[in-house]
Amino acid sequence: MKHKLITFLFIFFALFGCKSQVGEDTSSGGGQKIYLFDNPTLGFDLYALNYGHREINGTDTSYYIIPNEVARVRDLDIAKNSSGANVDILSPDKLTDFEELIYFTGLETFRATSNEFTSLNFSQCRNMKGIYINNNWLDTLDLDSLTLLEEVEFSASSRAPGFVSFINLTNNINLVVFELESHDLTSLDVSKNVNLKEIDVSENTGTPITIDSVIYDQLTVRNGVVRQQPNVELPDGAIAIVDINFGKALDSLGYAGGPISTGQYYLFPDSVKDVTSLDVSDKGIAKASELTYFTGLIRLNISANEVDTLALENNTNLLSLDADHSGSGLGNLVSLTLPNSIDSISIYRFAGETIDLSGKSNLVHFIAEQSTITTIDLSDCINLEVLRIRQYNSGQWDSGLGLTSIDLSQNSKLKDIYLFRNQLPNSASITWWSADDDTETLESVDLGSNPFGDEATFEVPAHIFNAASKSSNITLEGGPSDNSNLIISEYACSSTKETGTDFRNTYIEIYNPSSTETATLSNYTLEYSSNGGDWGSTHTFTTTSLGPGEVLVIGRDGVNPDRITVDETWDQLTANGDDGIRLLKNNVVTDVIGTSYAADPPVGSDPGNGWEVAGIAEATRDLVLWRKITVTDPNTDWDSSRGTNNSDSEWIVSNVKEDYANAGSPTDDSVPSIE
Repeated sequence: MKHKLITFLFIFFALFGCKSQVGEDTSSGGGQKIYLFDNPTLGFDLYALNYGHREINGTDTSYYIIPNEVARVRDLDIAKNSSGANVDILSPDKLTDFEELIYFTGLETFRATSNEFTSLNFSQCRNMKGIYINNNWLDTLDLDSLTLLEEVEFSASSRAPGFVSFINLTNNINLVVFELESHDLTSLDVSKNVNLKEIDVSENTGTPITIDSVIYDQLTVRNGVVRQQPNVELPDGAIAIVDINFGKALDSLGYAGGPISTGQYYLFPDSVKDVTSLDVSDKGIAKASELTYFTGLIRLNISANEVDTLALENNTNLLSLDADHSGSGLGNLVSLTLPNSIDSISIYRFAGETIDLSGKSNLVHFIAEQSTITTIDLSDCINLEVLRIRQYNSGQWDSGLGLTSIDLSQNSKLKDIYLFRNQLPNSASITWWSADDDTETLESVDLGSNPFGDEATFEVPAHIFNAASKSSNITLEGGPSDNSNLIISEYACSSTKETGTDFRNTYIEIYNPSSTETATLSNYTLEYSSNGGDWGSTHTFTTTSLGPGEVLVIGRDGVNPDRITVDETWDQLTANGDDGIRLLKNNVVTDVIGTSYAADPPVGSDPGNGWEVAGIAEATRDLVLWRKITVTDPNTDWDSSRGTNNSDSEWIVSNVKEDYANAGSPTDDSVPSIE
């Protein structure tokens, strides 16, 4: 119905004329007029697009264009297919001729799908970048003058009386996409089109059409073409590289030649034997057996590829290997053999179950995070300093994969041990080096999430435990028991910045009320629940111990140092009065502020601005809570702890906001309370 209406309007305009519209020009004013007397359909279309003009003389309507106006047109869309952008305003009649195209000298894109053009002269359209003329009738297409051209799409109409049998693309060096489907092409020279990414010449007379091998190899779309096999034989003394992508990578670095007739690249063993560093990361490589000829190699980066096997035992000078997998999922690497010279191994997302490290006495760094390793022998790795093995993901871990035991008896130089998310069941599953061999270099131990379903606590020897460990799930083997019962002794949460400053004064103080017991702080942690949510942020103490009667102040980043002396900073602490805090000893909750500890997420909802304490509304917001000096035991019952008045509460509430004078000192009788 829409096309019928347009046909009616077109006939009406031609016979009777109409009132002026935008684009009408009764006097040229812009230069020479080019009349389209013999092509009224094109005239109407250009007029409808505001690129042309018309003159009305009685019942006669004439269309014309002005060259220096249409020379400024950048995009011309006169497509007549149903999805054309302008089909609703164009004449439904198909166009057959466009001699005036030579005046559109500024054109960059030309769309004329589903017309019946038999010829188009683009010789003056030297800025053209995109031509889209599917379902037209051209049997020749001259693009010689279009050096900026990037895309051509011309699928022939099945009703066309003739088809393109030859096209010259040698001048179109910027061409990226070339589609010429259902024509009579039998050959195609694209050797100069170094930017080509897509070719579709399907259903041509000569398909498949043989094209230049170099261009073929760079294409992402190759419809209707095959690779020209160069007539190049393998040179004497050369070794053909099995994997073409590996060959390309080496060729780009100057270490390979080719391709030869088979499409492969090649290398001369003598020319690569002195290469010391090789980076072929992210090249799509699946096989790299020719690495054996790089006998002088010291550093190799073959990360982000698809290699499943690396046999490097003959690379006897190799010190450093990076074979990490990038992207999601496990990598392909399942088999790895190494020379005894190796110093550093990084195999992120390794998909094998073990690696032979026998004889690797020079190994210093072994990193296999997110891997599937289940067994490993480190007995020869006497210089190992960094050991990081983590099971791939929770799915693998849930199914029982991971290390079930590990012997570190020969690895006394270790500084960093990271065995997170394995299946180590208990202390006996780890064999440590003896005190006599200890080098006192250990800095960090993480045995978290071992084994699945039951977070174990590992007893370690004193010479291991006394290192500056970061782990919270190790305890001293055979040492004195920690009978301390620390309590939260002070709580201050500021809801706003200190007046006139950028300081936010929020801190927690813990206190050792014992007169005899020293608390080992690696047994303790603090946790924080924001607005009634999950227990998320955890603070692990960096201070080693807390003696009888001592206090420790833990503050958020950005407290006023002139008013509060902070012993440790808790970067993730952003509490402002309505957020729960709990103290844990050996992963067991012992003391709480603000909410019950018994469930995740915590029982109860966000109190709003703060909790009532000792009968004082919103006492946890901006005021300071001090634990009474008479309280010497922690309390997991918040309602019992906060009480309802001054007498039954374990807490004293400050009578002014931001009273930080007592921070860092045990509470005494001089601390005031709100009456």
